[in-house]
Parts: sequence; C-alpha cells; structure tokens
Amino acid sequence: MSQRKTSRNGSHATPGWVPGWALGPILFALAVWLHASGLLTPIPHAATPPFDHAALSTAPRRQILGDPPTLKINDFDRTCMDCHKIFKTPTDKPRPLNQHKNIHMDHGPNVKCSTCHDWDDRNRLVRPDGVSIPFTKVVDQCGQCHVRIRYDWGYGIHGRTNGYWDPKSGPQERRICTECHDPHNPKSPAMDPISPLPGPHTLRLTNPHGEHDQ
Repeated sequence: MSQRKTSRNGSHATPGWVPGWALGPILFALAVWLHASGLLTPIPHAATPPFDHAALSTAPRRQILGDPPTLKINDFDRTCMDCHKIFKTPTDKPRPLNQHKNIHMDHGPNVKCSTCHDWDDRNRLVRPDGVSIPFTKVVDQCGQCHVRIRYDWGYGIHGRTNGYWDPKSGPQERRICTECHDPHNPKSPAMDPISPLPGPHTLRLTNPHGEHDQ
C-alpha cells in the first residue's frame, strides 16, 4: 500500500493538489492573460429606446359618471331620472336632441337610446333580453353583442388589469369597457397599438454583430 507524505508539521499532503495560497495568484494571472489575449467578447451597451411614459399610467382613459350617472348642473348633483321623470321623451326615434348635444352617436346599428338605456328608469341599463341592470354591470351589457371581446376581457387578453400578476399576492383591478371606450362612439378615443416597453439589459443579450444569440 502507498503511503501519503507527511509534512513537517505532521499534516498529510495529497500529491498533485495546488496549495490554497496559490489559487489567488493563479486566477489573477489567468484574468490578465484573457484580457491581454483579446478572447473576451465585449458586452454590448445598447441605448434604451424611447417610449411613451403615458403607457405606464394606471389611470382610466375615460372618467365614468358613476352608478347612477351623476352630473353637476347649476352646482347640484343630478342623476338621469332627476330630469327624465319630469321631462318625458316623446319618441325613441333618432332626432336632433335639445340636451346631450355633446353625444356623437356612432355605434353601428345602435341608433336608439332604448337599445342600451332602460326606458322606464334612465338610471339603469337594459340588456337585449330586456333585463334591467345597473351601470356597474356595463361589461355584461356590452358582452351581449361583443361576445368574443367579452370572453377575451374575462381572461385578461383584452383591456387592462392593474394590481398584482398573482391574485394570491394581492388584489387585481380590471378596467371596464366605458373606462376606455365611449359607449356612444366606441372608436373614440382611438386605440392605437402600444409598443412593448424595452426589456432589461443583460450581459449577453446580443453578440458583437448585433444578432440575437441562439
């Protein structure tokens, strides 16, 4: 059997092992050699592309009027029925309006107020099946016709979700239809595509030739 060598202080030394005190100088010499040989790939430092800071805002694109909708008229808060219970609408046919002149109606075949508004209680909406619902259920109202978009909204594909990615970590807040779209003219304001925000800088995001690493 072979015997291990014994040092002067009585400890056993393993043949072929580098002493611990030599590791530092060896690694330093290796770093100097790599730097001098030019074998190191330079790390790219691409400039951060500009982006619209408004894309980071969590505020709704439109301010809804609440439930029931409330307007300030002559310093008083008025709901729809505060006026409509006094001034009866003579007909539901499209005609020039004396009030609500700020409304621009461009919503496909929906040209009548009663298509979405409860004719007997203007503080509520009405679904195509005749069920009266509050304004807080506007998603159900829109989803009666926009079925696919309602489905996508339910899974977070359409619209915006604020809060936590993981519902177990904290609450989530979904923006409803009218917080982004004008219900009388859904194409306004225009929904231009939003470019994705730039990703974080990494050590090897690209190679020196600007091509993505495979």
